Amino acid sequence: MYHYFSSLRSTQLPGDAADLISHRGEGPASLFSGFSGGGTGFPGDGMPLIYDSCWDFGVRALGSAWRFEYSLALTQGTLGTPNNGGGDTNDGKQVAVHVDFIPARSLLVGGSFAVGPYLNRAVEASLPAGSSLEDFDQVILGVNAEVSFGHLDVIGEVVYNEWTSPFVVDEAGTRSDLTSTAWYVEGRYAASPGAFVAVRAEGIHFGSIFDGAGGTVAWDDDVKRIEGGLGYYLTDRTIGKFIVQYVDKKGSRGFREAFPAVQLSISF
Repeated sequence: MYHYFSSLRSTQLPGDAADLISHRGEGPASLFSGFSGGGTGFPGDGMPLIYDSCWDFGVRALGSAWRFEYSLALTQGTLGTPNNGGGDTNDGKQVAVHVDFIPARSLLVGGSFAVGPYLNRAVEASLPAGSSLEDFDQVILGVNAEVSFGHLDVIGEVVYNEWTSPFVVDEAGTRSDLTSTAWYVEGRYAASPGAFVAVRAEGIHFGSIFDGAGGTVAWDDDVKRIEGGLGYYLTDRTIGKFIVQYVDKKGSRGFREAFPAVQLSISF
């Protein structure tokens, strides 16, 4: 959910639901052939639900009270399209709120909410009459948890996301929300002094929209990934790992692949 590119862009508009459906699985820019509905410039990659590799520009307040920790942010971009440049891409702002509750030292539960307009000025001239960039939001809700049982640590998160696109409508002509649900759960067990085992499972499920022919279909291709590994601290700053990862991507551009990896991590 933090890096996987969907096929929806902020700089181009799908002309209708069928246009969006035809580009399922084309999230990376190297695969994308272009929407027909409008927009200018190089489209770049599609939007992930949350782009963790780029910090947004804005202001954020952090605090704590009793067993609660909280943050409130006002930013130029959205979670899927952060903006760390000097200018803004529309006249709206995102509001993002996160609250964690820590009832015990071994347990944390939290929730998140964010809303803000995501479209870029590159598509402004292509919007329907009477519409503005600020009419089309990304809305995201999330819950997260962390728990410890002796030598076992488990963390997880579930996120519900929706975008609204001007020309994607249902059979009655009403705009359809482009929804997706993403999740991950990860466990790490300290098997012995210096050695640990870790497993992570995660996935994204995309909601259905009207296909233009009387039926419904997912607006992008679902994807799942499972990864497991063994690790050992050779020194306090050197970790050796052996990992196996399995990816299952659905759709016409889908694939199933499993591959191993060996890693040596050194900090200094």
